[in-house]
Amino acid sequence: MWRNSVERFIRLRNGLQAASRIWLRALLFVALLIAGNSTHAGAASLEPVSSEFLPFAADDLDRVSLITAVQQSLTGLRKKSETALAFGGQQVTVSQVREGLELFLSLLQNQNEADLGPVILQHFDLFQSPSPVLFTGYHEPILNGSLVRTEQYRYPLYRPPDPTFGEDIELSSLTRADIDGRDALAGKGYELVWLDDPIDRFFLHIQGSGLIRLPGGTQLRAGYAADNGKPYQSIGKLLMESGRLQPGSTSTPAIRQYLKSHPEERDTILFQNARYIFFQLVPNGPVGSLGVPLTPGRSLAVDPTIYPAGGLAFIHTKRPVVTEANHVIWKDFFRFVLLQDTGAAIKGPARADLFWGSAAEAEAGLMAQRGELYLLVKKSGTQQRVVSDE
Repeated sequence: MWRNSVERFIRLRNGLQAASRIWLRALLFVALLIAGNSTHAGAASLEPVSSEFLPFAADDLDRVSLITAVQQSLTGLRKKSETALAFGGQQVTVSQVREGLELFLSLLQNQNEADLGPVILQHFDLFQSPSPVLFTGYHEPILNGSLVRTEQYRYPLYRPPDPTFGEDIELSSLTRADIDGRDALAGKGYELVWLDDPIDRFFLHIQGSGLIRLPGGTQLRAGYAADNGKPYQSIGKLLMESGRLQPGSTSTPAIRQYLKSHPEERDTILFQNARYIFFQLVPNGPVGSLGVPLTPGRSLAVDPTIYPAGGLAFIHTKRPVVTEANHVIWKDFFRFVLLQDTGAAIKGPARADLFWGSAAEAEAGLMAQRGELYLLVKKSGTQQRVVSDE
């Protein structure tokens, strides 16, 4: 039955996209005229939707990982102060998000897959971005490092400088070129660990956390601690605009290959992204902006001015599958996700970044597909526990 629902949903989605392409462009043009030069992401909103075609039973991951992710969101939300976020003509508070997750957890524990969809639609309202969502991916890389500087390990990963750093220098004035190119922090005791590859270091800054494998086999986990406040600049976009890479060929593997093949251009290209990340050693993780460990395939990074932190969503898009012949095929997938992270490049209702787990650079780096994201919000007056009808 769920397979028929999937096919019906995809046919309906494709039909609506084809029929609405012209008026959506016109609507976007009018919206841009009204918005003028405003770049405030919070001005965007989500729209209420009603879809009996959503194939909730088609979730492609195991229920254990979903329960784990829900429990992690609940842990994070219990530590958050009571705030409200406006969207879709209403407001949702931290307490309401938490109550919705408690209800959903009860449904997972008491409903079989076939009955889950109707019960969800009975107890939750759905909201959606007015335009298709661009889904990208991120992962926790594994890098080679050392606690001491050597000829092999000579690229430092820095911890946040002390507040008193440089009486005549503002940390926010330092760029990536200042720190990595002109050694503005070198020898001041802020080196956390040394890495063996500057390209790996750069992509660790993009991912926000990673496992550092020391020469003796011990592993350390480095996680985001602070940044220099500079805006994020995509080097993939720069490489495409300059003609170095072709449109549609700006995946992480393609960018890595270009940088390795053109070492004379490497630093100039990397320094175009002035945003710089400082790290700390963390015992568990990787940890997202909600303050809890991320769950591979279940944790999603979104714009916190649009989507409620810790919230529940259902997504449909395509994921890359790398074959033994090193070919990439794209496969439709549906799943529940939890909104547990943010990102400097993840702005507005039509952007989302899916966490793939550790050592998943191929899949995460290739991920760049449009799709749908449905936010689930518990209806007012809905009881917190729903027991099985059995």
